Amino acid sequence: IGFDACIMSGLETYYELSSYTSYFVGSQINEPGMGWNYQRSMARLVAAPTLSADSLSCYIAGDYVDSYTLPVAPYPVQEVTASVIDASELADVVLDLNALADEMTVQMGARHNYYQYCREMCQSYYGDFVDLMDWAWWVSDYAPNSLVRQYAYDLYYSALDAVVFSSYNDAEGGMDITWTLGLNLYYPETSGYYDTAYGSALLLTLGTHYDNMLVDYYEKTATANDPIEIDYGLPATGPNVTSAVSPPVFASQACCF
Repeated sequence: IGFDACIMSGLETYYELSSYTSYFVGSQINEPGMGWNYQRSMARLVAAPTLSADSLSCYIAGDYVDSYTLPVAPYPVQEVTASVIDASELADVVLDLNALADEMTVQMGARHNYYQYCREMCQSYYGDFVDLMDWAWWVSDYAPNSLVRQYAYDLYYSALDAVVFSSYNDAEGGMDITWTLGLNLYYPETSGYYDTAYGSALLLTLGTHYDNMLVDYYEKTATANDPIEIDYGLPATGPNVTSAVSPPVFASQACCF
């Protein structure tokens, strides 16, 4: 399933449709009005009608980004992202997200300021979405609880398994998308952006406690309960805090054709 539309490469959307396809192609940010380069991508299929689904998906995503990066006439240079997601891996991603959300909720009262720091520092888009892998990396490195860090680490790697291909053009004049790694997650910056229907509208939220974690997070961050100060850009410090092992982060992944 391909989405030639804005901000569609999200865990919620893909998990909802994961039983209907093997791969997803989509963008984590707004798309230019001209959309995908169908002429270039479909020419590949015409030339090789037996292309596998994953190879064709990677070509579509790569051709789209290349068209706005090189650029390929008549497409102008624009800020774009595209990724290919393996639908069969999403159940594991959701399981790991649920485990992380549960443990973050347990620790929320005393540790919410660490979570707020991670939300503020990770790759995000338009106030509503975070890059799932980059957010998981920040939590795995900065959360003061070893179990939370481990669950975040697990989430990072299950998402890494799901991302077959990810690419972007961080064009001058746009927002910084350096840590765009392939898959979004709904995580509004503040409670004012949070849609209360989110918890009852989707398979992901009906089957996990992630939405409960968000609600608890907004309630706790609205208070003055900040027992530990965090200096921006520095590792978390405080009682019983140890440094987590940082997982490697890749700006893009190669796709085998």
